[in-house]
Amino acid sequence: EAQLESFEWFDELLGFTELQGEADPDSELLPQLIRRCVFPQVARRLRDCWDISSSQQSARCAALLDECLLFESEGTGAFAGLLDAACERIEVGLTQLAPEVFVPGEEVSRWYGSEARFRLLWRCCKIARCVLALEGRVPDARLGPLVLQSIFQTRIAPHLRCPRRCAREMDLLERFVDALPERWLASGLPSQLAPLRD
Repeated sequence: EAQLESFEWFDELLGFTELQGEADPDSELLPQLIRRCVFPQVARRLRDCWDISSSQQSARCAALLDECLLFESEGTGAFAGLLDAACERIEVGLTQLAPEVFVPGEEVSRWYGSEARFRLLWRCCKIARCVLALEGRVPDARLGPLVLQSIFQTRIAPHLRCPRRCAREMDLLERFVDALPERWLASGLPSQLAPLRD
């Protein structure tokens, strides 16, 4: 459950801080407690527990970030720490679940025909779709490079052979592009997707 209101302590503290209305000197007690006590636990779980290849877990992380944002206060920077934890987890998760693959020249033909290549490509596509669950929470300036560069340019593009002649590759690319926010494509194809023009 991502909603903090589901915890018993929440209602008790909320009632305590509402005793005197807006004039209550303890009105910021609950938000401050959540930022100081709950945010660090959320950050730890994002870094240590989130499986970035799981659409269910990614949706829960997005919901949890939405909930935490409700208790952010301008100038504290506490929520930014949660976004840092999420981005760090994405980077670590990529190295663990979809490490970069370098194929020797003499093995390229066999690699192109292997099922291992398609498993890698589909895993990368799935991770991209899961990571994009954080779209609207993580700024585009940080999320864009993770998806377009770290996933597509570094892990997918080098292992595409000829998408226009391979239905499986074309299907994968359609799913990848379909997951991208429309605004990322509004001004044309991003430079990282340049190989798709060929």
